[in-house]
Amino acid sequence: MAYIPLETISPAGAGVSQIALTRFIKALDKSSANMRGFILLRQGKIVAEQYWEPYAAEHKNWVYSVSKSFTSTAVGLAYDEALLHPDDYVLPYFPEIDSASLNEHARNMRVRDLLSMTSGHGEDTTIPMMFAPGSWEQAFFGGSVDHAPGTYFEYNSGASYMLSSIVTRVTGKCTFAYLNEKLFGPLGFGDVAGDLNPEGVFTGGWGLMLRLEDLAKLGQLYLNKGLWEGKRILSQAWVDMATAFQSDNGRPGRENESPDWRQGYGFQFWMCRHGAYRADGAAGQYCVVLPEQGAVLALMSEIGNMQELMDILWDVLLPGLTNTASPREAALQGLKYGLKGDTEDMKNAEFCFAEDGLSLEMEGGGERCSIESGRGRWREGVLTLPFGQMTMTPMYALAESPKRVSSCFHWTDPDTLQIDWVYLETPHRDRLVCRFREDEILFFLPGGDKDVQAGDSPDFTGRIAASTS
Repeated sequence: MAYIPLETISPAGAGVSQIALTRFIKALDKSSANMRGFILLRQGKIVAEQYWEPYAAEHKNWVYSVSKSFTSTAVGLAYDEALLHPDDYVLPYFPEIDSASLNEHARNMRVRDLLSMTSGHGEDTTIPMMFAPGSWEQAFFGGSVDHAPGTYFEYNSGASYMLSSIVTRVTGKCTFAYLNEKLFGPLGFGDVAGDLNPEGVFTGGWGLMLRLEDLAKLGQLYLNKGLWEGKRILSQAWVDMATAFQSDNGRPGRENESPDWRQGYGFQFWMCRHGAYRADGAAGQYCVVLPEQGAVLALMSEIGNMQELMDILWDVLLPGLTNTASPREAALQGLKYGLKGDTEDMKNAEFCFAEDGLSLEMEGGGERCSIESGRGRWREGVLTLPFGQMTMTPMYALAESPKRVSSCFHWTDPDTLQIDWVYLETPHRDRLVCRFREDEILFFLPGGDKDVQAGDSPDFTGRIAASTS
């Protein structure tokens, strides 16, 4: 298969905050994860891509249970060919199984129950299935089906294997070969490795070896509702089913699971907070699709606490995807705020927004001071605002010189504007946080790249004084 690389786009061109990306990478570095790499897509293009030595873009990795989402895709492709349906009973696909020896729950199991991890088993069937003397299919049904199918969530890689076995039977092809033909080739994955059981059936719940970009492509296909470069690969009907809430993994007994493991489960996809969903593999292999932000994050790592990486995504990266603009901007345009507090004699402030940037101007004692900031990207200029720290600099001959800076802004939420700048002539940086109320604004100068903490008092405040429009 021919490898077809994804196109790239600048963060600014995709409306992604460069500051958020920088902080995201720093947070990953500080985490307990041994990072392999990540790719962020927006508009179907690579916005950011990074690998940690000794890993590189061309290296492939076993992705463990991310394989389940590819198996789901194989089921979807067969569904689109009218070869199977989620409401089909499972047993008719396996006529060699003696149905008379099974209980009612096992006989009532449907394909959708395998897909949604609600087969009725109280325990994962994988290990008994792998070491059983007979076929894996017989071992799967040999396990105790204690619950009515569709009523009890139990994460079960054996169910994923059974889906792979069904796809093999209805297509006449190994599921891995079927994916090569229908998915890997059209999306330009290049060479992909897959694990088969002793009978030549793709393992389904694990067993794919892919590159990081391949994970990102799967996420983009689902974000595009099954379209790839304008061509229909997978039906929207399947995408909608697979990525919708199909079973409750927050059931009693799972209260201690991490938040992103209790949001619901689709058809071999996990539901996430913030309207997202993901393919998920052991030790921190992720393909997270964020429909509300039109973005995909693919990430490979080694970590024990997998929620840690999800928290970094939500706390650090997500604001840079959602808040490069705010509905407040139009109302703020032309407003002048009268300032009070420790303002270094500045008496008023005005915010002027443009498509690609912001000018914050302050005036006092007949002087106008300002800083120009890029929207989600760095903009070089000079700082004449009398705030912030530029420590360990000449105190005499250069004291009055303009400070060369590069500045960037984004909205951490619809009411909170954050302006960051670095002093290009020093190792130092600063931050101004502006929190808007109905007719008031709170200004915080936390220092360096520190965040404003709950309970912090503003350094000065402003109230609407007049409109210049």
